[in-house]
Amino acid sequence: MGVLAAASTAAGSYAYLNSTANVGAAGSTVTAGTSSLTLQSGSGVASSSITMPATAWNRMLPGDAVGQPLTITNTGNTPLALTTRLSATSAWEFRIAPGACPSGVLPGAALTATATNFATLAAGASTTVCLQAALPASAPASVQGTSAAVSLLIDGVQTP
Repeated sequence: MGVLAAASTAAGSYAYLNSTANVGAAGSTVTAGTSSLTLQSGSGVASSSITMPATAWNRMLPGDAVGQPLTITNTGNTPLALTTRLSATSAWEFRIAPGACPSGVLPGAALTATATNFATLAAGASTTVCLQAALPASAPASVQGTSAAVSLLIDGVQTP
């Protein structure tokens, strides 16, 4: 144990204590976990970044909602807490939910540029989600003939 004492013109003394102890057997190593996500649309190649085929979202009319399945895989060896957000806002509403795509609008709030908690994905696990684009019935006429240029960002943070 080491002790350091100091004195100053003010009355009193100060001590800093330091102690060490061995943890585990000699030669123990600490290894960091790995984290990585891949995305896959249909039979496409899994990658950390993909472009969803726009054909399903072509020629949408106000009130339409179209979903496409997306597989998210945790290729690391530690569980990940997932959040989702959009790179920008648009006249379209985007939603994401676990499971198959329904015929109607997915429940819940549309995604924004603010990250929202989505799911926890175990190490080595995959999940299929529905990524849905909806053009609200209240969309302004200025949206006619335009397209949405946004990115869906899925972030994973290691969990204990």
